[in-house]
Amino acid sequence: MPTRPSADVVVVGNGVLGLSVAVAVARRAPALRVAVIGPPERPGAASAAAGAMFNCFGEVTQYTARHPAAEAKFAIGRQALDMWPQWLDMLTAAAGPEGDALRASRVEGTFVVLGGRSGRVATRNFKAIRAALAEHDEPHEYVDPTDVEIDGLSPDLAARPFHALYLPREGAVDARRVLSALEAACRRHNITMAPHTVSRLSTGRGKMQGVHLSDGSRIDTGTAVLAAGSQSAALAAPELPPGAMPPLLHGTGLALVVEPPRPRPATSSVPRTGPRRAACTRCPFPRADSSTSVPPTSSPAPRSPGPSSAPARAC
Repeated sequence: MPTRPSADVVVVGNGVLGLSVAVAVARRAPALRVAVIGPPERPGAASAAAGAMFNCFGEVTQYTARHPAAEAKFAIGRQALDMWPQWLDMLTAAAGPEGDALRASRVEGTFVVLGGRSGRVATRNFKAIRAALAEHDEPHEYVDPTDVEIDGLSPDLAARPFHALYLPREGAVDARRVLSALEAACRRHNITMAPHTVSRLSTGRGKMQGVHLSDGSRIDTGTAVLAAGSQSAALAAPELPPGAMPPLLHGTGLALVVEPPRPRPATSSVPRTGPRRAACTRCPFPRADSSTSVPPTSSPAPRSPGPSSAPARAC
């Protein structure tokens, strides 16, 4: 079997998480040889279809404070919200022109709205968001939508919002430009990009030895970072004791990119609903090319997708 050159660190997955890990490792230890494994088209990856919102409090639900795992996730989200401005500065500097394009795509501020057609779940989640904002002293403003026009929001009369919260530290960026900036940063840090998928891991005597690729080759490495979404569980399960890997589920849904009939100025903030039952939030947000991105709906799928599947697509 042919063998590729070895690497000190192999990152399995080339979405936002995988590329971010690779850049962070290369910046902290420039002497390490870092490789990222993943097909350029990213089939089934959330990064290509996601809205790229940096929301934390906007994702709070009535269940956030009811389970240690949900509380831990919320704590990580608050930490990420605090770190984002510094991370954006770093990525902009590391990516060059692609980083400038990323910064230009940023939309400041989010309006979380509760409309006339909101159900019981959405109403309870809206109240939970408001309580969490007060509890953690997060900057926000309650807005009466009947007195203030929310940019980018023109709802049907029956669905008009009656309550809204403005979160100045939360907003969105163009997911495509995030990926482009990360790829540019990888190139500048001499990170190897292998356009394949990983079929299995290779271990021995309790240590990592390498990863086997879809083209039949192998990369020798003593350290592998799994950042391949729900496929990470399938790769890790054969090498770990039963129960050591928590279940990872993937969702299926549909993402839309809406082209306006004529160019229009970008909106100044992101209007969105709170979390809803069995679906992602409703959050149309502007992109730098005058189009509007509608992040994917999401419903749990019964089984993990294969390497070539694409459960979330952008249209």
